[in-house]
Amino acid sequence: MIARFAARVLSAGLLVAALAMPAVPAHAQTAPATTTTTAATGTTNADSQPHIQLDSISAYGVLGGNVSMALRLTGPLTGLALRVTAFSAVTSRTAYERTIDGKSLGSVVGTETYDIAGLPTDTTDSGRRELIVGIQDPAAARDATRFSLRKVGVFPLKVDLVPTTSGPTLDGFVTHLVVTTGSAGTPTSIGEKLQVAWVWPVVAPSARQPDGSPDPSVVAQFRADGRLGRIAAEIPQASALPLTLRINPETAQSWSQLSQSAPNDPTLVAGIQNLVAQAPTHEVLSEPYVPLDIPALQAAGLAADVTNQLTQGARVLENVLKSTPAATTVTAPLDDAALGTLHSAGIDHLVLDGVPLEQGVAPQFTPAQPFQLQSAGRTAVNSDRGLVDLLNGTGTPALRAQRLLAGLAVVALEQPNARRGVALVMADDWNPSTDMLNAMIGGLEGNPFMQAATVDEVMNRVPTETRAGVPVVRRLSPVKAGRAPVTAAALAAARSKLAAFQTLVGAGAAAVQAAQHAQLVALSSQWKGAAGRGEALAQLDSVDQAVNGFANEIQITTNRTFTLTARRGTIPLSFKNLSSQPISVRVQLQSDRLHFPGGADQQLLLLPGTTTVGKFAIETRTGGPGTVPLKVNVTSADGSLALQSSTLNVHSTVVNGVGVFLTVAAIVFLALWWLVHFRRRRRTRSPRPVLPTPVHQPA
Repeated sequence: MIARFAARVLSAGLLVAALAMPAVPAHAQTAPATTTTTAATGTTNADSQPHIQLDSISAYGVLGGNVSMALRLTGPLTGLALRVTAFSAVTSRTAYERTIDGKSLGSVVGTETYDIAGLPTDTTDSGRRELIVGIQDPAAARDATRFSLRKVGVFPLKVDLVPTTSGPTLDGFVTHLVVTTGSAGTPTSIGEKLQVAWVWPVVAPSARQPDGSPDPSVVAQFRADGRLGRIAAEIPQASALPLTLRINPETAQSWSQLSQSAPNDPTLVAGIQNLVAQAPTHEVLSEPYVPLDIPALQAAGLAADVTNQLTQGARVLENVLKSTPAATTVTAPLDDAALGTLHSAGIDHLVLDGVPLEQGVAPQFTPAQPFQLQSAGRTAVNSDRGLVDLLNGTGTPALRAQRLLAGLAVVALEQPNARRGVALVMADDWNPSTDMLNAMIGGLEGNPFMQAATVDEVMNRVPTETRAGVPVVRRLSPVKAGRAPVTAAALAAARSKLAAFQTLVGAGAAAVQAAQHAQLVALSSQWKGAAGRGEALAQLDSVDQAVNGFANEIQITTNRTFTLTARRGTIPLSFKNLSSQPISVRVQLQSDRLHFPGGADQQLLLLPGTTTVGKFAIETRTGGPGTVPLKVNVTSADGSLALQSSTLNVHSTVVNGVGVFLTVAAIVFLALWWLVHFRRRRRTRSPRPVLPTPVHQPA
C-alpha cells in the first residue's frame, strides 16, 4: 500500500508539472537527478526522499527588483513548501567564507515561505521550478512579500525544503544574493570594478607513450566529450570575456598532430580547431614545453634545460596556435635561482600559484594588487586559492559558480573605489561541467562589481602595491628542492645516442622526432616518486628502442664461411637495408690473424630494399691452412652508434714459403734418417764366420 500511495503522490506531482514556466536563463543547464540509498536494503531510489538543488540563479539583483532561481525538486513533494531566509550582509572576506557551510549566517533579515504547488514548472522539465525572490526598494512602500535588504552588499540566503504545516527541514542549501542599485537592465556599478583574470588551463599528461604511440587516456580527453574537448568548446562561448589561456605546448602539439593523422574524426578535430581560432583573441601565457619543477631541475644540474623548455614551448605555441605567447607564466614551485632563470629567459611577469612568500604584516583586505618580487622589473600576482576553492567545492555547478561570484563581489566591496584585481588559476586537471562554465561566463558578463581581464591587463591596469608610498617588495620563502625525474648523466647519455642516431636517419626522421619529444617529456613535473622516475627513464629509453628498431632493419646477409685459396684475396660482404631511406654506415673488420691492406674500416651507402656488396681486401699474416674468425661491425658513420655485429669464418688453404721449406726439410730429414737406419739394420743382420773346434791331446 505504501508503494501505491507513493505512486499516487508522484502522479499528482507530475500533474502539477503541466503548469507553464517562463524560459530559464540561457546559461542554466540541466543537472542530474540526485539519488539516495536506503540504509536497510542498500538499494538506490531517486524518489524515496524529497530533495532540492539549485540549477541556476541570477548573478546579482537590484534593490526593488527580483532574483530568479531555478530549483530542481525530486521525490514526493505533496505537502511541502520552501522556506527562504535572508541574513544580514557580510562585512568581510572572513565572514563570507564562514557562511559557506551554513553555520555562521549572521542575523536574520527576513523569512518567506512558498508553496511548492504554486511555483511555476518548466514545461520541458517537470523537475524544475522557478522561485522569484523579491527585494524591497528602500524608497518604496513596504512590501511584505519582499526582503528588506535596503543596501548594496552580499547577503546569505538559506533555502529549505520543509513540510507545509510543521516538521524538520528535509533538505536545503545556502547561496547568496548579490545586490546593487539601479534597474535590472542598467545596474549601478561600484566606483572601480574588480579586475578578474580567469586562467583556463589546457593541460594534459604526455599524449605519447615511450614507444611514440598515442596514450588512449589522453586522446580521450581531446575528444568532444572529453575533459579538454569540452573546455575548448566553451572558449567560443566566452568570446565576450578576455580569458587567459594556459595552454601546455606538448598538449597543443600532440592534439594538433593527432587531429592531422585523423582528419575525418570530428570528435578529435573540433577541439584543436577551437583553440587555434580563439587563441588570437585571448591572452596565451608562456609555458615550458611540459610542466616543470624548476628548483628540482636546477639542483640536478639541468638549469639549461629550463631555458630550452621555455624556448621550445614558445616555438610550439607559435607554430600550432599562430599566436605569440605573452611574456608571462604561471609557476610553482619557485625559488631565487628559478626566478633568475625565468628572468634570463625574458619572463618578468609571474602568476604565483601556491608559491610561499615570506610572511609580512597581515593585510586588512584581500591582497588584490600586483607586487614586486625580489627586485625591480619582476612583477607578480598571486592566484587566490581561497576563491578558486569556492568553485571547486561541493554543491551543484550553479551553486559553486554563485559562491565564487559572490566571493568576488565581497572582495570588490572591500574597497569599492580602489582599482584592484585578482587572478584565478584553475588546476591543471580542472574538469568543469558545461553548466558551471555557462554560469560563470553569464555571471561575469556585465557584472556591476567585477570585470574580466587578462593577467597582463591586471598587471597594467592595477597599480603595484605600496606601503607608505613605497612599492612593496616580497621575497620568496626558502623551499627544499625536490628530486628531478632523471639525472643529468642519464639525459646526457640519451642525447649523445640520439645525436649519433640522427646522423644515420636525419633530423626529420619520425623516430628522431619521437625521441626528441620523449627527452623533453622526461623532465616533466608530472613524474612523481619512484614510479614517476621509472616512467621518466622509460621515456629516455625510447632512444634505445628507436635505435634497436632501426638496427634490426640493417642486416648482414653474408655467408658465414669464406674459403681463401691464396695469401691475399677479397671478401664480398653483403648487407640488406630494410628501411625506406639510404643509410650511410661504417663497416669495421677485426681479426688477430688477418691483415687488411685497404684498411679495416670502410664507409658504405646502403640503398633501401637492395643488397649492397663491398669488396674488402684481406691477407693472411702467418700460418698455413685453417679457419680464422673475422668479426664484422656495422656502426653509424661516425662510429659512435653500434648497429649490427657478426663473426664470420675464413677458411684458408694457403701454404706459405716457410711452410714449404720446413715441409721439404722434414721430408729430407726423414729420408736420410730412414736410410741410415736401414743400413745399420743390414749390418746387424750379416752372418758371423765359423771357427774350428780346438782338439785337446791327452797328457
